[in-house]
Amino acid sequence: AASRTLCPTSLSDSRLSRCRDMLKRSIPARLRVAGSRSLAARARPSPLLSAALLPRGGSSRLLGARTLHATAVSRAQDYYDVLGLPKTASTGEIKRKYYEKAKQYHPDTNKNDPEAAKKFAAATEAYEVLSDGEKRKAYDTYGHAGLGGGGGGGGPGQGFGQGFHPGGGGFQWRSDNPNVDLNDIFEQLFGGQGRRQRGPRRGRDVQTQIVLDLEEVAVGVEKSVSWRTAEGTETAEVPIPAGVDTGMNLCVRGKGEAGAAGPGDLYIEVRVRDHELFVRDGFDIHVMVRLTLAEAVLGGRVVVPTLEGQAAPQLPPGAVHPLSRTRP
Repeated sequence: AASRTLCPTSLSDSRLSRCRDMLKRSIPARLRVAGSRSLAARARPSPLLSAALLPRGGSSRLLGARTLHATAVSRAQDYYDVLGLPKTASTGEIKRKYYEKAKQYHPDTNKNDPEAAKKFAAATEAYEVLSDGEKRKAYDTYGHAGLGGGGGGGGPGQGFGQGFHPGGGGFQWRSDNPNVDLNDIFEQLFGGQGRRQRGPRRGRDVQTQIVLDLEEVAVGVEKSVSWRTAEGTETAEVPIPAGVDTGMNLCVRGKGEAGAAGPGDLYIEVRVRDHELFVRDGFDIHVMVRLTLAEAVLGGRVVVPTLEGQAAPQLPPGAVHPLSRTRP
């Protein structure tokens, strides 16, 4: 329950006077009404949202053949520091330095050193950004925020949904950046052994973006999403779970580029428009409501807008003060 400062409900003349004095200093008083049943009640227990937050490989029966998950924006360390380069480094210097790091920390040559795998993954994430002219420009200007939702959660080595799998088939690298084929680099570094060990490749992953209204986020929605592949533009109806927020990446399995080992995935970056009336705070919705002096001191019913329409909570006498919060 939201906290609030109460004036006594049984008001003596002196107490009533003090309440009036307090209210006069901030008139018109404003009541902050917190909570939206549609967002708080529907998003929290949503099985679709739970599926969206599952790690890869998790069960998501509700989505059938499509697996959906979400990641937050990366908080990786400085990419230039990761590679040991100045910000003025040329493209050639970036590539040479990455080759050095890749050889030094490659998981197949450091199987007993788990830290080497982390350093290798961090160097690869840095290279993916700094070797791409547009991404590097955005990163130099805005830092990690300039990369939008492209980064994954968890820090270095987990951005862009990338990962390595040192299983029985040898080291395999997977990147969600469709502009960088790191496996070709590793073949150059290790004499082409990687290709023979890996076998058929998955298709590349693709990226797109959707913009949602707060009303859509509150209840979940099915949206028509378009994205580009080598074969052209594709469009599909994608279920968007309730409760998503700006910066999340939704992954739809099997909707990327075609490949011998199966298609890649589609990553959908979420953006939520600012609302002219409501402000979101996690699963809660806040709206400012003005009260008259009489309503603040004596109580009564106040009409409050919500995402589901108007509500009319009953305010007890003296129960609110400027900027206090209550729920309809």
